[in-house]
Amino acid sequence: MDPITLKQLSNKQLMTVWRHAKKQRHSEEYIAMLKKEMKRRVIVTYK
Repeated sequence: MDPITLKQLSNKQLMTVWRHAKKQRHSEEYIAMLKKEMKRRVIVTYK
């Protein structure tokens, strides 16, 4: 999943994708990308 697609997901979908990625042992870069997107949303929401 590319970063552009990540921005289109809802928060709930993003959490689900992240949980599955952790469970299925996806690559570290992929999980890091998800975490970065989550962090970005928190910063955007609570600025």
